Amino acid sequence: MDEALKARQPTKELRLKRKILGKDGGRVEQVKWGKDNQLLTLTSGASSLTSLLVWDAPSGIRTHLVIPMYSWLLASAIEQKEGQFVACGGLENICCVYKLESGSESIETASAELKQHDGYISDIKFVHGKERILTSSGDSECILWDVEKQMSTTVHSGHDADVTGIALNPAEPDVFISGGVDNTVKAWDMRVGKTVATYDCGHEVNHVSYFPDGNAFCAALGNSECKIFDDRAGGLYKTFKSPTGNSECKMAQFSNSGRLLFACYDDETCFAFDVAVDDGPAQRLDSDKVRAKCLDVHPQGYALAIGDGGSGKDTSVKIFWP
Repeated sequence: MDEALKARQPTKELRLKRKILGKDGGRVEQVKWGKDNQLLTLTSGASSLTSLLVWDAPSGIRTHLVIPMYSWLLASAIEQKEGQFVACGGLENICCVYKLESGSESIETASAELKQHDGYISDIKFVHGKERILTSSGDSECILWDVEKQMSTTVHSGHDADVTGIALNPAEPDVFISGGVDNTVKAWDMRVGKTVATYDCGHEVNHVSYFPDGNAFCAALGNSECKIFDDRAGGLYKTFKSPTGNSECKMAQFSNSGRLLFACYDDETCFAFDVAVDDGPAQRLDSDKVRAKCLDVHPQGYALAIGDGGSGKDTSVKIFWP
């Protein structure tokens, strides 16, 4: 893995290019890229009021507003092939799917409700299209769903506590990983619903993401560490830690080249680490104008979106380009 990384040139320093959402839009809890330049934000307002907003990122124009059927949302997803569906779930233990109707800016009725989990929905992924969805939950299970039939097809049980996040292998369509409060990351085969590997992370796992070639993954941990594991070696490759203190690492994601690892922390800091070296972060992305709450890398790799926690009502999404 070292030689492959060193052959990849470091990216240029990322620069802030766009701000969307603006005042009174609610606090940005999640941000997800969709098809082309679609951008989905999960925003929370007063009390339990939560909404899904879909944006055209280059123009900053909102294209759709989804008013969910249930409150207290924790997870969201947008389908990336056609860009016509979004999904969300939370403390009601239900994953709802909404179709982004053309010409309809406001959407209130779900096209599907996926009900079987006995705990909160912690993460959602569309599985290579709109027909299947994978969910993780506080009931310690991950479920693969047939969206049209609104039924589960495979239940993945094996964690000893809450499952906090999932990631699909970009090279193996039927393989995914899950991270949990039981300090482990597990690799699964959807076809059989069985664990194919287990990795001990030494601390609660908040988020998981794959290296672009699918041969490695990163676990964002509650002790401020990001640990990269190499599947081929079956063990730990490298560890990065926040230079600002012991804040939890909330999420981490690789650039499309795999050379950079973007990490977002509980103290609203965000760093880009050069995976090929051990000299600390290559760039700090938070500032007095950017208080990082969440992030997502564009599927084609040319942009990074950071949900800005902001202060008061002035919250937004900041988009960076090289």
